[in-house]
Amino acid sequence: MEGSLGDGTPDDHYTPAPVVGISDAIEISAGDAQTCALRAAGEVWCWGANDQHQVTSADVLYFPLPVLVPGLIDAVEVHADVSSTCARHSDGRVTCWGAFTGSPAVYSEVSSAAQLAGHCVRLRSGCVRCRGPNAVGELGIGTAGRDSSDAFVTVTGINDALVAARGRRHACVIEAVGARTLYCWGSDDSGQLGDGDAAHACPNASPEDNFCSASPVPVAALGEPTDLALGGENSCALLSTGRVACWGDNYAGQLGTGVGARWVESPVEIEGLGNVVEVAFGYSHACVRTAAGQVLCWGNNTNGQLGNGETLSRSSPALVRFP
Repeated sequence: MEGSLGDGTPDDHYTPAPVVGISDAIEISAGDAQTCALRAAGEVWCWGANDQHQVTSADVLYFPLPVLVPGLIDAVEVHADVSSTCARHSDGRVTCWGAFTGSPAVYSEVSSAAQLAGHCVRLRSGCVRCRGPNAVGELGIGTAGRDSSDAFVTVTGINDALVAARGRRHACVIEAVGARTLYCWGSDDSGQLGDGDAAHACPNASPEDNFCSASPVPVAALGEPTDLALGGENSCALLSTGRVACWGDNYAGQLGTGVGARWVESPVEIEGLGNVVEVAFGYSHACVRTAAGQVLCWGNNTNGQLGNGETLSRSSPALVRFP
């Protein structure tokens, strides 16, 4: 829909199809309905929905083919979120466009970014800053509320982050404190914070949004995490063993643990899945890449997002069918 596959049509594809005109991409990132590619020369090209100007500042509702984001010539990372996109420059500056910003704008409060994570950014110092809504404590500043922040603000208590990730209304980091520790904050309405059924402090959250934590909380015990991927109301961690553990919402089998509970509040390792080197999450489906070069996906498959030629959702990993 809305040209988010970049092949010049609005049609769904149930197996992978090439994006038109992009042959030198070194990184890709998909948001809710827009996708962007970082090219070898440092340019960023995007396509798909543009209702919030998350592709480019042009007043066009969607782009079925990739278009150049003007003014970005030294990008080293790109990250597409629900309705906004950010790029990290080689000198650590961050430019964002789309929701909360409109046209591409450089954020002066961020000058030493090391990693983009949706509405959050990890700094070289190990601190994390976030922007955007805060109804369920997504900013991690110790209090929630209806007021959003257009500027990046510092997350409380995170000083040595190695990896950061952002879901729809929650975020997580891996901290290098002794053994690596995983912390999450924001919405916990489906157990996506992963700390079991612990009570949380979410001051100023509305009654309908009170399942949340406005400050980072430690995730229940799991092996040593090395990477993170967050979905709509889900979280997954790649472990040093090459295994993957997931938690949170499971309505479409997106935890990959087979048929089970509607949601899971603590990490559960996916059986039979090993030698994983990369993990990624969409809104309600997840994918991994193994050391052997295989790609496996699971979860919601209504629009063919698992890439296996079908539209049936799966609760366990299945191989993607490449041409």
